Amino acid sequence: MSTEAKRLPLRQNVVILFTLGFGVVALLFSYSAQYIWGMEPCRLCKLQRLPYFFVVIFSGLAFLPSLGKVAVRLIQVSFLVSLGLACYHLLVIAGVVADSCSVPTGIATIEDFQRMLEAPLPCSKTTWKVLSIPIAGYNVIASTIFLFGTYRFF
Repeated sequence: MSTEAKRLPLRQNVVILFTLGFGVVALLFSYSAQYIWGMEPCRLCKLQRLPYFFVVIFSGLAFLPSLGKVAVRLIQVSFLVSLGLACYHLLVIAGVVADSCSVPTGIATIEDFQRMLEAPLPCSKTTWKVLSIPIAGYNVIASTIFLFGTYRFF
């Protein structure tokens, strides 16, 4: 029996390459929206970037013969986390779940007022919409497609 690790088949490499490209494009879009178009993200929007960083890293590692299958499983875990965060964000936007990012209402001191001014954008007040669908909705769709797509090919 050979101790040399096997490379992934071409079809699986194409899936990994597509996954890597999608992760890079998702991050570029997110940062462009923030820094070029001036759209301020909420905390949940920022958190939803993290799984895509891991998708990019694990996709690169998936091309290494010794790490291929493990990296693919970690990509799937990353998309599962992304799906969970995006679903939670949609529930916050819909008002089903309390907004943990909301601005405090009890302002008694100058310090409370300053904290209110420095508070991030509430997660329930989404400003990132395309065709009236919040970006978190597109994240749910993309994460589901890539999660099941990587599962199907691996």
